[in-house]
Amino acid sequence: MIKYIRNFSDIHLEFDAKYNIEKLWVPIPLETDSQTVLILAGDLWYGTMTIDWLKKFHTRFAQVLIVFGNHDYWGTHTISTLIDDFKYQLGIASMDNVMVLSRGNPGVNYRDWE
Repeated sequence: MIKYIRNFSDIHLEFDAKYNIEKLWVPIPLETDSQTVLILAGDLWYGTMTIDWLKKFHTRFAQVLIVFGNHDYWGTHTISTLIDDFKYQLGIASMDNVMVLSRGNPGVNYRDWE
């Protein structure tokens, strides 16, 4: 049962620890994490690099919801290519508790926001 919400936005991991995945910030563990929805509201990291970061902690939470921000599309991704790449990577990683809220782009691990 989900009882709690934790929300973070504008994390901008691209500026943290020179891309050393082992030194990147992660949400501090709380006793309630297993009953918590973690909302990551945009501007996390460029493209699918976010997947490797999520692997470090996503299982602590009941659900992880991601809403991409404008900076998540920087680089080589358009909205559709980022969503397609992210769906593919989530499926490979079997990250069933991670959902991306994306209007009009339903699919594996996706929920249409309407």
